[in-house]
Amino acid sequence: MSLSLLCCKATDFLTLCYQGLQIRVYGADYGRRDTTTCIYKRPDAQVQNVLCSAPSPKVAERCNGKNNCTISATNSVFGDPCGGTYKYLEVAYICQCK
Repeated sequence: MSLSLLCCKATDFLTLCYQGLQIRVYGADYGRRDTTTCIYKRPDAQVQNVLCSAPSPKVAERCNGKNNCTISATNSVFGDPCGGTYKYLEVAYICQCK
C-alpha cells in the first residue's frame, strides 16, 4: 500500500512505519502545483504560481531504509524553485519489509 503525505512550508515532515518495516520514498516534490493546498492566511499572490515544483532526491536520501524520518519543508533544505510562492512538500512512499 502506498502512502502520500503533504507538508506545508516551514513545518516538519514526519513519517513512521510499523516496527520491522522501513521507509521507501518513490517521489518527493517541493513547490506548488495547485491553488488550494496550504493556502490558509496566504495572500493570493503567493498561491497563484502553480508551475512551481521541483522533484527532490533529498527525502529519499535522508529517509530510505529508516523506520521513521523527519525533514523540514523549507527553502534552506530544498532550495527555492520559485521566489514569492508559498510552497509545500509532497512525499509518496511505502513501508516495506526490511
